[in-house]
Amino acid sequence: CLIGVGAYGFSLLSSLSYDEYGIVENQYIDSSVLASDKAVTNILLIGCDNANGAAFSRSDTMMLVSIDRNNKAIKLSSFLRDSYVHIPAKNYSAKLNSACSAGGPQYVVDTIEYNFHVDIENYVMVDFDMFTDLVNALGGVDVEISQKEADFLNNNCSFVGATEGVNHFAGWQALTYCRIRKL
Repeated sequence: CLIGVGAYGFSLLSSLSYDEYGIVENQYIDSSVLASDKAVTNILLIGCDNANGAAFSRSDTMMLVSIDRNNKAIKLSSFLRDSYVHIPAKNYSAKLNSACSAGGPQYVVDTIEYNFHVDIENYVMVDFDMFTDLVNALGGVDVEISQKEADFLNNNCSFVGATEGVNHFAGWQALTYCRIRKL
C-alpha cells in the first residue's frame, strides 16, 4: 500500500511543470527596501485562468504564504487581482492580474515586490487542469453549499443531484463551483 501511494505521489509530481531556476532577483526595486526576515519564507501562490494551454494567462488568485519558523505559524495574505498597480517590467499601470498575462510568474513576483515591498522567495502556479488533478488526488473535497448554489449548479453546469448542505465534489465539480460568479 505504501509503495502504491508513493508511486502515485511520484507520478503526480512528475506531471508538474517545474522551472528549476525559479525566480530571478527583481531588477526594478532594491532588495534592501523589501520587508524580509531570515526566519520567514514567503512563497507566492498563483492561480491562473489558463484553460487552453496559452503560454501566459491572467492570474485569478495571488496569495502570499508566509512560513514563520520563529512563531511556528503560517500566514496567508491575498492580493486583490483588480488592484491598480504599476507593472515595472512594462513601465505602465494596470490591474495586478494582468502582470501574469504580460510576462508570466516572474512579472507577478516583480510587480508585487515593487508595489507592496515584500520579499518573495519562490512561487507555485496552478492552472485549471492542475486544480482538478489536485482535488482528484485528494479523493475529492466536501463543500457546503446553499440551495441557490445547488440550483445554479444543477440548472447551468451539468451537475446532477447537487443539494443544499455538504456535497462531495470531484475535481471538475470543485472547479465549476469555484467559478460561480452569478450569485
